[in-house]
Amino acid sequence: MPELIVVQRPAVLASGAAYVLSFVELWPEQTVVRLVGLDSRTGRELRELRMTLFDDTGAEYAWRATSSGGMVLPDEVSVGFDGPLSEAADWIVISDPGGAIDERIALDRRPV
Repeated sequence: MPELIVVQRPAVLASGAAYVLSFVELWPEQTVVRLVGLDSRTGRELRELRMTLFDDTGAEYAWRATSSGGMVLPDEVSVGFDGPLSEAADWIVISDPGGAIDERIALDRRPV
């Protein structure tokens, strides 16, 4: 099972498409960011953004894949980055060179 970081933050892409940055999944082999409220057209738009993920330790994680349509929510877009995420990281930033998306996410890793 992944470690989940719940975000639930509304945002808008540069194209005007509104979405909710839902949560981040921290898997041993990758980090997945889930965005809700986007149709398949927007999913294609996100694939073309060349998104990047980096953390406050200076580590960068290569884009792995972007997929549209989740098993539960059809308006979900998932963006995956190669991992694992650094244990020392306190926050991550997901962005793209053109500025269409720029999200800083705190990693609250306190045990529940």
